[in-house]
Amino acid sequence: MIKIDQDAEAFVARYRDLPIAERMLLSIEKQVARFGKEGARIAGILENAGTRNGAAVQHYYGDKDTLIHTAFLYRYKVFNDWSEHYLALLDDSKNAEPLANHLLLGINGAWGYCCKQTLPYCYHAGFIQKMGLDNPGISGIADEFSWSGPMRALIERAIVEFSQAIGQSLAERRMPLGVLQLVSAWAAKEREIRAELSGKKASTEDVVAEIDRFTIEMTEALCANLFREKYRPFKKDPLALLNKTAKRCGAPVWHYEPGSVEESAAALARLR
Repeated sequence: MIKIDQDAEAFVARYRDLPIAERMLLSIEKQVARFGKEGARIAGILENAGTRNGAAVQHYYGDKDTLIHTAFLYRYKVFNDWSEHYLALLDDSKNAEPLANHLLLGINGAWGYCCKQTLPYCYHAGFIQKMGLDNPGISGIADEFSWSGPMRALIERAIVEFSQAIGQSLAERRMPLGVLQLVSAWAAKEREIRAELSGKKASTEDVVAEIDRFTIEMTEALCANLFREKYRPFKKDPLALLNKTAKRCGAPVWHYEPGSVEESAAALARLR
């Protein structure tokens, strides 16, 4: 049992300055990460959003599915912001060898950046895992949004490099397993981090450094599993590229703005 997960009052206090509709996005992310889509109860969503209005989900989002879809997009824009800056820096870098490793590093870096920006309440990978969604950018769930695209471009470039290295047939078999490994590993890391911060076993500064280490280690493990006999390690420490990207990104701008809920509901209706 993780204390942070159980303490709804502290969760509400952390986000008390946000609009109620935005707090509901954070609440459903937490509830789905813990209990899955079907297990996320309206009572728990409301409690973690800090409201007793039983009609709040319907009032702001219409239904739970739209709330969940909007919660996905809420984080996904930042993944695209990260990817846009990362790709620009990667193309300017003279030390990004081997290239495939650095492309996969950028994907992991997006997860790490999101995790660091949401401490101690990092639930996004758990949310994606419980929803059964692929890495943001693959599913096409937000193709119609003006900010969508950089994460997809990053992933597609990684797939091309990977396919050229080991052949398309092997790539098609191994890539889904790689995605599963990535999401599962980050979901487990989030739980570990929340447990550490719950028990005050580590400071926030220690956890941030731990996330950086994990991002690189996870990339190396993923590359080793995907490339296997053709795996080549990084030639130089890749942390500098991650730090430059984070500096360019600055504080994340989560996708909550006038009209975003309506956009999400319309996009979801087209998917149904």
